[in-house]
Amino acid sequence: MQRWLVFTMLAACSEPSESAEVHRVVPELELTVPKLEADTLRRYTAALADERMQGRGTASAGGRRAKAWIAARMEELGLDVQRQRVPLIAYETTVREMNPDAIVHSELASGSHAKAWPLVDAGYGIVAPEYGWNDYEGLPVGGAVVVVRSGEPPMTGSFEGDALTEHGRWTTKLERARTQGAAGCLIVHDPRGAGYPWSVVQASFSGARFAAAPGPSQPLQIWGWTEEMPDASRLRATFEQRVHDIEEHNIVGRVGSGVAPFVVVTAHWDHLGTGPAGTFNGAMDNASGVAALLVLARAVKERHATKPLVGTVVFAATAAEEVGLLGARTLAASMHADDVVAAINLDGMNVGPVTPTVELVAPGRSTLDDLFATAVGRQGRRVLGDQSPSGGAAFRSDHAPFAARGIPTLYPQPGYSTSANPALLAFGTQRARRYHTTDDDYDPSWSFEGAVADAKAIYEVIVDLADAEVRPRRVGH
Repeated sequence: MQRWLVFTMLAACSEPSESAEVHRVVPELELTVPKLEADTLRRYTAALADERMQGRGTASAGGRRAKAWIAARMEELGLDVQRQRVPLIAYETTVREMNPDAIVHSELASGSHAKAWPLVDAGYGIVAPEYGWNDYEGLPVGGAVVVVRSGEPPMTGSFEGDALTEHGRWTTKLERARTQGAAGCLIVHDPRGAGYPWSVVQASFSGARFAAAPGPSQPLQIWGWTEEMPDASRLRATFEQRVHDIEEHNIVGRVGSGVAPFVVVTAHWDHLGTGPAGTFNGAMDNASGVAALLVLARAVKERHATKPLVGTVVFAATAAEEVGLLGARTLAASMHADDVVAAINLDGMNVGPVTPTVELVAPGRSTLDDLFATAVGRQGRRVLGDQSPSGGAAFRSDHAPFAARGIPTLYPQPGYSTSANPALLAFGTQRARRYHTTDDDYDPSWSFEGAVADAKAIYEVIVDLADAEVRPRRVGH
């Protein structure tokens, strides 16, 4: 077994007949290295955001079709394709009665539950010794549901200034509640602290929730979100719980020698599926990223055929990003960190015009930034740091599990916010409004020129790294 990954082998993609129908949506990819064509990106994005994919929800029929479609495309490109198991536990919580109003879930066992818990205000729910901060100090939280505010305290000089740290992430707040012995955790949503509006919470957290198997060692009896600080002293809830095991997959194709150095390129295939509001087709987020992943894979494959790479490029369409980066966590844990020179994340490509700048999420942590800036500079453009660091994007996509292991990461985003061009500003505003809504549908008017320009720069970085021309080093953190 080769050292690069521990995977189960990919079975033949023999999905039902409707999968075969989806396969015919996009013609054969035509690409001349290193030319990256907008038309191919457009067609691939349209195929993955098609209604027949049903929003590509985790553990859904539409998700299975998307996986089969991606695997088939990778096989057509001649990649070494494998399916990596991502074992999960699904929690389906159906609330019958509750006070106060909230969107809640539970990690209790299957069955009927009627419970009441005292509510304890735990500030921001943060324990950060390195900053001299402990919201739990002296609080009697055993058996209680802690109520915490989203984000971080808005005080001068706190933590990392405007940039949200991992302490402000909702996932960290839940883990702190577990370790402090609380029975549950209710997060009071503040768009400024969370980085997204309440509508995103409703779309993202109203369905089943998932955890990496075998599940948390300290289950929370109840957790969730509310729009306002509860004025009640107790939380009462009656709900039905269904817990079951499921299996998802990262679809992974590799190009190159099969040995280090490894370059990992990720793009999550999943989205939010369907719900009462309709189908979340996720065209920008993240059909566009998977389309770019496939186009880059073709370019790198053709480059390797003409001039073999020293190392290996791993192209991973990851599962379960929207429910906690679970596919990327599995992928990152399966690789030897010392052998991975970089992880490049494609999440929400620029489907519109070329932007004069490209923003980097979580910049300044490795010299990989400089390599990318050089490639972008050859196009007459420049690289900026994240212009909205308070939104916490540094922890909200599939680069994060690799960064946590000390691997240099690159997560570029289009620089709409700094443009003086009204048309670019308007496109950026439209892009933001579509985020996690049923309006994120494929639009045939999208030019994909921006995605082509960004992909060309990423291609240059991938080849330089896989040719062992340079190895990025960590800086600062």
